[in-house]
Amino acid sequence: RVMMASLKTIFLVFFATHVPTTLFVDLQPLCPSLYPAPLRDVLQWYAAAFRDPFMTKEPADTWFLSFLTCELLFQLPCFFIFLAALMKDAVHTVRTLAVAYGFHVATTVVPIVAEVMFHDYEGA
Repeated sequence: RVMMASLKTIFLVFFATHVPTTLFVDLQPLCPSLYPAPLRDVLQWYAAAFRDPFMTKEPADTWFLSFLTCELLFQLPCFFIFLAALMKDAVHTVRTLAVAYGFHVATTVVPIVAEVMFHDYEGA
């Protein structure tokens, strides 16, 4: 019981923190002009602090923008659906969606890791 409660809390925090992060930081490359300067500053700080070569590249690569579009159209709605299911103790109703979400996230990580591994960002 304690383990399940802890796991539920971890998932709640994970999805709850991903909503604002997605909305206010991750999606900025899709339409930067929609974001006010303070949020653009947060993105610049993040990209510099974590040496993220994708978030501030202009123009952004098409493959990266396609991933952000998936984040907007698929992942963001999933965050809300999963949060609702967790709060209602109804996770059994979203298991199939959670599996699809997990596979989606895993398959987006592969090309990102490959890009980081095989592209010379130090020389760029």
